[in-house]
Amino acid sequence: LEYLRLEGFFVTNGIGLHVYLTKAGDIDSGYDLGKLKANKGDQNYQITAINTDEYNIVVVYSKIFDLYYASAKLQWRNKFMDNILSLGK
Repeated sequence: LEYLRLEGFFVTNGIGLHVYLTKAGDIDSGYDLGKLKANKGDQNYQITAINTDEYNIVVVYSKIFDLYYASAKLQWRNKFMDNILSLGK
C-alpha cells in the first residue's frame, strides 16, 4: 500500500491533531503519520514504508490535550485505504 486516503473527511477542528495508525486504537503502540492536514476534505498520507498488516484502526488524536478526536476501522484496498474517517460531523 502506498497511501492512507481520507475521502469526504470531516472532524472537529482542534490543536495539535495528528493521524495515527493503531492496534485497537492504542496511541502508544501506534504509528504517527504526522499532523492532520485539514479538518475537512480529501487528503492522503504516505504509508509506503509501514507494515500496514499490524494496524486496524486509524485515529485522529491531540497530543497537546491527550484527547481522541476520531477513530475508525481501516478499510484496505489495492493502493489506497478509502472512506475511513467521517466521524465528528
